Amino acid sequence: MSSDKNSTDGAQNQHYVPKFILRNFLQNEDKERVSVFEKSTGRGFITQIKNIMAERRFHEFAVDDDHFASFEGVAGKMEDLIIETYSRIVKQGKLNRSDEERSYLVFFLAFQFLRTRASRDRFLELEQQLSDKLCKDGQTLEDISGLGYAPSTEDDLKVQHIDFIQSSIKEFTEIIAGKDFFLMSAPAGRAFYLGDNPVSLHNSLKPRSDFLGNIGLSVTGIELYMPLSSKLMLCAWCPSIIEGLRKTQIQQAKEAKATAFSGVTAGKITMLQMKEYLEYADCIVTPVTELITNFDSGTPILCDTNNMDFYNSLQMNYAKQFVICKNSDFALARKFLDTSSEHDHKGFGSIV
Repeated sequence: MSSDKNSTDGAQNQHYVPKFILRNFLQNEDKERVSVFEKSTGRGFITQIKNIMAERRFHEFAVDDDHFASFEGVAGKMEDLIIETYSRIVKQGKLNRSDEERSYLVFFLAFQFLRTRASRDRFLELEQQLSDKLCKDGQTLEDISGLGYAPSTEDDLKVQHIDFIQSSIKEFTEIIAGKDFFLMSAPAGRAFYLGDNPVSLHNSLKPRSDFLGNIGLSVTGIELYMPLSSKLMLCAWCPSIIEGLRKTQIQQAKEAKATAFSGVTAGKITMLQMKEYLEYADCIVTPVTELITNFDSGTPILCDTNNMDFYNSLQMNYAKQFVICKNSDFALARKFLDTSSEHDHKGFGSIV
């Protein structure tokens, strides 16, 4: 869409994390206020959702001196596609496991992954990295680009970012569609953080090499996390993880039965003792069994304190600048800042 550059239409803050998501993290519902932690300063503050995870004309760029083009309308239509499914999941607190639901969630994750300020700034970061590399070799970007080179402007970044979203959304949805989707829920008294770059990635597997790393949408073992509300988080895991848990569950059950039967055969335990042992063995297998049962049924897996610290630390790590917490509990955020320079998060633990 092209409009008069002096027009006030669209001049309001435009969100890269939608307001329909922010409303599920409200500290004050009547005034639509959220409690925010700022990474760069370590301070907390309260503001209305219209002011946060948004920028003035974020989706607009100048076409010439008199006109600008806008991606805001397209972004709004994309949000409209997911809002009904999103709202139902938050309200019901479970997935219905339908193909329609899955398709909407796949698109939702892909679009939210691509649309943030952090995603846009990667273009500038790549330019800076290239400039730094050339500088070490005694060259500059001007040297290899000719006399016409100039550093990217904010409008340049907007065009690159919007083009990247349009050209990449299909590929990203196809990759994410291959993941296993399920939910996690926060325990009483705890709330999920929501960062301004809310689709976070983690991988429990060691990198194949220092060069390749282990973070990427297509990498084996990758885990994606997106908080839907202060109490509910959407998870998308590499299928190898759930498959591995199913195999673990079956193997543990087989080993328990084999041990019990051999004990009876050898006359070391009675039939009653064997029954008691198998019941005890079921308790040992239960955590994996419960996780798989919840996964299959679409009901949330309940996090414990360590899980919550881990997932909230991921939101802190991926956030560009701001993190929201319904409970205004930023003790973990401050701890994260204290330890992030040392990359020390050994006190946090994932669900597996």
